[in-house]
Amino acid sequence: MQHLNRNVFILFVVLLGFSIFTTYAKPSKKEPVASTGATSTPIAVRDEFQDAVSEMSTEEKIGSLMIMGFRGPIMNEHIKELINTYHVGGVNLLKWNITDAKQTQKLSSDLQALYGEKHLYPFIVAADQEGGTVVRFTFLKEKTAQPTIKTVADAVQVATSRAKELRSIGINMNFGPVVDYITDQKSYLYNRTFGTTTDGTISLGRAMAEAYLAHGVMPVYKHFPGYGNSTLNPHTTTTQFDGTKEMFTQNMDVFRTLLGFNSEIPVMTAHIIVPWVSPLPATKSPQFMTDILRNEFKYEGVVITDDLDMVSAGADTGQAAIDAILAGADMIISTPNDANHIVILDAVKRAVDTGVITQSRLDQSAYKVLKMRALLGQ
Repeated sequence: MQHLNRNVFILFVVLLGFSIFTTYAKPSKKEPVASTGATSTPIAVRDEFQDAVSEMSTEEKIGSLMIMGFRGPIMNEHIKELINTYHVGGVNLLKWNITDAKQTQKLSSDLQALYGEKHLYPFIVAADQEGGTVVRFTFLKEKTAQPTIKTVADAVQVATSRAKELRSIGINMNFGPVVDYITDQKSYLYNRTFGTTTDGTISLGRAMAEAYLAHGVMPVYKHFPGYGNSTLNPHTTTTQFDGTKEMFTQNMDVFRTLLGFNSEIPVMTAHIIVPWVSPLPATKSPQFMTDILRNEFKYEGVVITDDLDMVSAGADTGQAAIDAILAGADMIISTPNDANHIVILDAVKRAVDTGVITQSRLDQSAYKVLKMRALLGQ
């Protein structure tokens, strides 16, 4: 019996030793090691807008930056050429384009359809429907003037109603609200402003812009850096800031604050000369377009020029467009003068071909404009 017990004990020891050996002899399954920033390869995030820009021709990029016009209540050969040949990406509708709601809706639809045949993102159908003295669509009900808007609730209600009416006729961009800070009732712009304090202008302007955006219409703050108390009409004469440096600073604070809330909302430039900042109209001034808007304000949105057919922009519209892009503007408006449209398009193309405007500068604006265009109608 003792002999049997000894054999059992020996067998147990042998089996135990074998078990220990097999456990430690086989390679262990290692836990995955956490990746560190120093050794891992980041996964590139695809940017649809960057991809789109990389596939566009130079002509397509230039055209995407343009908001132009044409004469008549239906598409004519001029606008068809601008879209089909020059890839112009937007129109600004004026009185000669508009008769009634049904006609405007049909025109907007036809423009979208024509542009959509060759282009991915929506076509810009824009207008100045500020209310009060600046109304393009007299048949719409909501025409409240900005000076009569006194509360945020009023601002939201007006912009909501106006946006719904504009969307119903195919308008997806409204050049407004006007957020120039002006104190003199005799000034050129006073009856188009909120006619309140800087804080009031900020709160009412923001409320209107966000209500427009929420109901499918892209608002555009205007007119940076502010026209001040000038009594001169910039459509017909060169205009210089009329007001104190303190008032200019107040205008700057309004735009700085509003643009800081949401960089998806574009801003329109003023052809105003502020001599202590730049000898050039703000639209063509690197000090305003780049040093202030981009670098100081950190604004990353789309900068749209006011109409280059205005006298205050200069006599040479082609050069004015080049100067505006070089200064830092992203989009060019040229509306009433058909002859200027081809002049601008050809001038910008030559500037790109000769390297005056670099491809990287062109791509920069095309990218921002595509991102904004993707929001239209949402």
